[in-house]
Amino acid sequence: DYQFVESIRQGGRGIEGRDLLVIDLRPWKSAWANKAGGGGFENGHAKCRLVFGNIDNIHAVREAWRAMGNAVANVSDGDVGSWFKDMANSCW
Repeated sequence: DYQFVESIRQGGRGIEGRDLLVIDLRPWKSAWANKAGGGGFENGHAKCRLVFGNIDNIHAVREAWRAMGNAVANVSDGDVGSWFKDMANSCW
């Protein structure tokens, strides 16, 4: 795992001075709870900065994103159709 992250950080070009920004969209409490349960998160890597996004339910965000994408895909030129209803129902 550490070699994989280091390869990403270097970008395959051997750039030693570049830091890697790792964004974990969960709250930090969720990440630590996951680690306590035997899981983990990207913490402790050299030259990596970890930032938490504090999104409580990332699955709901994913579903809202999909629903909004479907609402956009269903728009026809010159016809509003169900756009407003679909957009509101997406919870985006």
